[in-house]
Amino acid sequence: MFRRLLHTKQMEEDAKTKVENLKAKGNEHFKRGEYREAINCYTSALEIDPKNAVLLSNRAFANFKIVRLIILYNRLENSLPYL
Repeated sequence: MFRRLLHTKQMEEDAKTKVENLKAKGNEHFKRGEYREAINCYTSALEIDPKNAVLLSNRAFANFKIVRLIILYNRLENSLPYL
């Protein structure tokens, strides 16, 4: 029984480490403006820890940045005929 508890504890620590690594990787992508890659990292981490509020927030903000870029692109594209 003790061995099983030890094994479970190790699995939890491994999962926590993997989540932190994916979050850090996502944050690096975000800083470089690589929002889709950041979203992929946050999503992978959320598959392990689906209730992590920080990951949910980070992914939402990365999605927001993509939408914002699309809006800006469309505005620029629409303004080109007037230049």
